[in-house]
Amino acid sequence: MNYRKLRLNLVRWSFFVTFVSMTDIKDIPNFVAETDPLFSYIRKVANEFWLFYDPDIQELTYSIVPDTFYKRYCNGYFIVDRLVKYETSIEVQDTLKAFGLDHEKFWYLCLVIKDYVDGETIDTIIDKPTHREELLNFVSEIEKLKPRRWGDLYLTDGCGELTIKTSKHPYIIKDGQTLALIKIAIEEFLKRNQEQSFILDTAPVDFDNKTTLPEGYRLYLFDKYLSWFLKDLKANKSLISTKTDNNRVSIDKKLLISRMLFILGITDDEDYYDEFKEVKKEGKKRTITTKIDKLKNTLKNYKGVKVKTHNIYYW
Repeated sequence: MNYRKLRLNLVRWSFFVTFVSMTDIKDIPNFVAETDPLFSYIRKVANEFWLFYDPDIQELTYSIVPDTFYKRYCNGYFIVDRLVKYETSIEVQDTLKAFGLDHEKFWYLCLVIKDYVDGETIDTIIDKPTHREELLNFVSEIEKLKPRRWGDLYLTDGCGELTIKTSKHPYIIKDGQTLALIKIAIEEFLKRNQEQSFILDTAPVDFDNKTTLPEGYRLYLFDKYLSWFLKDLKANKSLISTKTDNNRVSIDKKLLISRMLFILGITDDEDYYDEFKEVKKEGKKRTITTKIDKLKNTLKNYKGVKVKTHNIYYW
C-alpha cells in the first residue's frame, strides 16, 4: 500500500490537527516585507545567502529578496495550487510542529527558495567569469612559464604571448620578463583588494546566453538553502512517537526537505515524499520494508557542484 497517497489526500487527526489555514500576504494591509513577522524565516535565509550590493556605498546590505518576492507574489507570478497538498500533509505538518516551526512562515520560505532556485536554473543566464576570476585565470596562465627572479631579472621557461587587438594591427607581447612583471602587478592589485568589491566581483551579462539546468541542480540548490535554515533546530522529544508505525512523527530534516520538493512540484517522483517502500525480493513470498532516502542518494552526485548562472528574477 502507498501510504503517501492514502494519507496525503485524507484530512484526519494525527498527533496534531492536520488541516492548517494560511494567511495570504496579498490580504494583509500595509504589508512590509522587510519587517513583517510572517517573513522572518525568509529574511534569515536571504541575509545569509542573497545580500544586496549597494554601489552607492560600495557595501553589501540587507537582501532585497523578501521585497522582490512580495512584489512578484502580489503581481500573480505564483500559482499556489500545491498549497492544499501542504496544508493536508499530515507528515509535514507533524514534523513542523515537532521542530516548533510556524507552518505559514515555513510555507513562504519554501516558496521563495523555490522561486529563487527557478531563477537560477530555468531559462537562466549563464554567468561569465567575474573580473577577479579573469585576472586570476590570466595569472595562472603566466604561472605556466614558471617565472622566477634572478638578480635584477625575471627568467621564464619558454615563451608566452599576450595579444591585445584594439585596431587593425594587434599589439603583441612575447617577452617573458614583461609577462612576469604584468603578473606581479596583477597579484599586487588583487592582494590590495581582497575584500569583495563591485568592480572586481561582478561580470558582464549576456542576456542571449541562456540555459536550463537539469532537475538535479534544482534539488541540490533547494536543499542547500533549506538545510542551512534547519541545521540548528532541535525536535521536541515529547511530541515524537518511538513506534515504527504509520503514525510516528518523522524528525528527519532531509526527509522534510524531500517532501517539500514533491509538494512544491520541483519533482514529481513520489519516492521523494515516501519514507519507506515495500520491496519483494526475488524468490521470496513476503515483502520487506526499506527506507528510500531518495534525496540523500541524489545529492551524492552533486557534492561540491558550482552553479554559475545569473538569477533572472532576483538581481
